[in-house]
Amino acid sequence: MQESTRRTAQTHQRPEQALLIDVPRGIALTERAEEARRWAHQYATLGWSVTPSCGGHREWCFAPDRHPAGPAWRDELTTDAEALNRLWDARPAAYGVIAGTGPDRGLTALRVTGPMWSRVVVALAAAGIEAPVMRLAAAYDRGPERLYVITAAEAEPVPEGPWADLIAVHPSGFPLPLPAASRGGHAQWAAMPGGLPLPTARDVFAALAPLYLS
Repeated sequence: MQESTRRTAQTHQRPEQALLIDVPRGIALTERAEEARRWAHQYATLGWSVTPSCGGHREWCFAPDRHPAGPAWRDELTTDAEALNRLWDARPAAYGVIAGTGPDRGLTALRVTGPMWSRVVVALAAAGIEAPVMRLAAAYDRGPERLYVITAAEAEPVPEGPWADLIAVHPSGFPLPLPAASRGGHAQWAAMPGGLPLPTARDVFAALAPLYLS
């Protein structure tokens, strides 16, 4: 029998259905950690550099899938399948995936503030852009949910237009939690990564502009 603690993340200004978060225990933890390993391998095939999250071995850590295990996480980032297996073998309780961002990490992440995630997905589709869109619940339910659009790896782009202060580039030196379960994690895909090349940040800026002008 699987054991877990389930709670609902508060979305505050977003009226859409809140993310349902599981904190796995017992057998559920082992299964979720293996699921995270599989997700990490999928991201690696896309060219995204990733590493396991914290294993939750600290008493104060109640959201281990949201942050890396320690300061060496940047050195652990990899797209190599064997290296990922070694990392998970050494950290078997890690049920989260952490990514790096920037020109040498395979992706850039844009944090979008304002419109609901469903409107962002629709706006990108209307512009013919297939971009992964990620929802990230706040740790410990403190604060609003965050929304990210994943774009091609590049030097930190500069948002343009009167809405520029509402779209921020995730700093390349900071960890980015990625979805590591089909359901239950702090991070969940609103639009899944596909096989097509990631769009540029400039294309995403242009596609989202009507949301801020309407």
